[in-house]
Amino acid sequence: MDPNSTNSTEDLTSDPHWSSTSWLSLFIMVAGFLTNGSVLALYVLQPSLCSPFAIYMINLFIANLIEIALRYPIDLVNELHGRWWTSWSSCTVSLYCVYVVQGAMYNAHAVIALNRLWAIACPRSYHQKHTRKYAITVCVSMWIYLHIFLLPGVVSDAMYYRPTLTAGYNQKFGDRETERGSSGQEPWLSDFDVDDVLCLDLLWAPDGIFH
Repeated sequence: MDPNSTNSTEDLTSDPHWSSTSWLSLFIMVAGFLTNGSVLALYVLQPSLCSPFAIYMINLFIANLIEIALRYPIDLVNELHGRWWTSWSSCTVSLYCVYVVQGAMYNAHAVIALNRLWAIACPRSYHQKHTRKYAITVCVSMWIYLHIFLLPGVVSDAMYYRPTLTAGYNQKFGDRETERGSSGQEPWLSDFDVDDVLCLDLLWAPDGIFH
């Protein structure tokens, strides 16, 4: 999409309109980046703090930062103009965040919850078998399966289902159709699925967590 494109009814290159919602979005973006970034930097600067459980926290902070750094600025700019004002590529980036990155955020919370359940239900096996290597394997596997199942939807939308450039700019920002992609595909794996994450957690447990 060409940012300089215009239509007959509205001037798409008009000055952005700052509202209370826009300022709140900017505050959330900056605050989220600083808080998540500072905690993540602490783990990087102090490797001794990286316990097996901290790996799951780092995984969540990384997902949060990717979402904040990639999608929030795009949403803010489009919100200021009241329509999808940014480029064609930014639409693909935004959908990647909606499908994959948000899916990682939800699943990261699920992994943390299931890890705490393991620690409470079976403390002996938890202390014996829960290592950094295990935690890293679970987190990496989570990102892999999200990309396997969700990235094809983002790619197919960009290649086959994206509307014309003019139609894309006329799309009202915040519409459900914009959020899920022009193909109408729902980011189903982005939603919290306990069964999927539990199976993933049990699959990578050394010799089974309940032994």
